[in-house]
Amino acid sequence: MSNLNLTLLIFQVINLTLFVTWIILAVQSLRQLRNSHMSDSVRLGWAIIILFIPVLGAVTFLSVRPGVSQPTA
Repeated sequence: MSNLNLTLLIFQVINLTLFVTWIILAVQSLRQLRNSHMSDSVRLGWAIIILFIPVLGAVTFLSVRPGVSQPTA
C-alpha cells in the first residue's frame, strides 16, 4: 500500500512542477508578446496558442520570437 502512495506522490510532484513551469513560461511569453511589434490579430493568435497549449505554446513562442528582428552578419 505504501508503494501506491509513493507513486501517487511522485506523480503529484511531477504535475505540480509542470503546472508551475507552464505558469512561469506563459507569463514570460505574454509579457514579451505585449511588447512585440505585431498586429493585434497576430498577438491574439499567439496569446491563444500560449494559453491553450500548455508549455509547448510558450516554448514555441520563446523559441520563434516573432516580431523581433534578428541582426544580420
